Amino acid sequence: MINMDANFKEIKSFIGSIPKQISYGSSVGLNNLATHMRDSELAGAKNALTLRGRWYEPRSRFGFNVQFAKKNDLNASVYTRADWLVLHAEGGTKTARGRIAIPTAEVKRSKRDIITRANRPRNVKGSFLIHTSKGDAIAVRKGKGKRSRFVILYWLEKQAKIKKVFDFYEIGKKVYDRNAHRYISDGIDIAFRGMR
Repeated sequence: MINMDANFKEIKSFIGSIPKQISYGSSVGLNNLATHMRDSELAGAKNALTLRGRWYEPRSRFGFNVQFAKKNDLNASVYTRADWLVLHAEGGTKTARGRIAIPTAEVKRSKRDIITRANRPRNVKGSFLIHTSKGDAIAVRKGKGKRSRFVILYWLEKQAKIKKVFDFYEIGKKVYDRNAHRYISDGIDIAFRGMR
């Protein structure tokens, strides 16, 4: 004879906790996925764009950040408040209230291809506004005497076309498609292992 005894209260408690563990595990998986996605977006931005300063770093105001999921709110998101990145991610036309200074190849840049503070339109020493048949520009005079010449540093335009160079949406989709199932499965597995 084999005697079997079941603690129905314990079984019921275990079964009742399953949905909570699945929700918790899913939130863990989503958060790990979102962190991976954020890191991939940041790497993509560094590769596609010339980034000045450290504004893009996680946990900064305009940085690449994550809104984490919770067990009772299974929504995670990767975002940035840097609205100027939209044109770089989608392409389009930038319109200014005044005029946009578009640099020429004559503008000095750093080794990282960044226009230094001293070489930005308002800071260039000896610069002046000229009117040409192609439009207005900021120029400087280079050389001395008869060999001196005008060099255009910036063209001044009301609008500028911005090419799509940053695959923000494509990067996020690729990370999701390749990793979502694994991260969520692993998260649920971690949650159930914690019950033992």
